[in-house]
Amino acid sequence: DLLCEDGVTLRRRLAAGELSSVQLVGACLDRIEALNPTYNAVVSLRARDDILAEARRADEAQAAGRATGVLHGLPIAIKDLAATAGLRTTWGSPLYAGHVPAADDLLVRGAALACA
Repeated sequence: DLLCEDGVTLRRRLAAGELSSVQLVGACLDRIEALNPTYNAVVSLRARDDILAEARRADEAQAAGRATGVLHGLPIAIKDLAATAGLRTTWGSPLYAGHVPAADDLLVRGAALACA
């Protein structure tokens, strides 16, 4: 199963062209769709089309030799304890059920840079 492989192996497969970010991200989104109604582990999720478009851009950059960052092409979930601009962030509390931050926390910006 693709989602049982570790991140180092997945990144190596992405770099070798054995796997696309679109395939990997699609598999992750399928798993979230299947399990999240039971476990509610993902509090907020961007639109599938937007996420897959980002994965396509990662694949295009990889193919053009522009892959940078050790996490390039890998899907990353940001824990609901970090502010994410434009995406509901509840900090695990019903008091913040409708909170949508205007800016990302520093660690969210850092994760984006590591993947770029």
